[in-house]
Amino acid sequence: MVGHYDGGGASLEIGTFTEKGQRVGIMGISHKVSIIFQTSTIGALKAIWRKAKKERINDKPGTYTVVLSQRDYARFDADLAKVAAYVQTK
Repeated sequence: MVGHYDGGGASLEIGTFTEKGQRVGIMGISHKVSIIFQTSTIGALKAIWRKAKKERINDKPGTYTVVLSQRDYARFDADLAKVAAYVQTK
């Protein structure tokens, strides 16, 4: 695990692992949802994060939301950069 965050009554974990020789990033929300990111999709995650930092989040039924404190933004930026570097390294 690279980073763990609590916010809005939920938790977010971001990390890395290797599956079948391929490096991937993983994000888990409250031990209910896990999403993996490969080289081809890590850029999309970074773009979503950039957008999320600028917009107010509106919860919709059936979604999982973790609200990071602004004081955690820099740490999450750094953790996301670590995951992206790991995924993009051969």
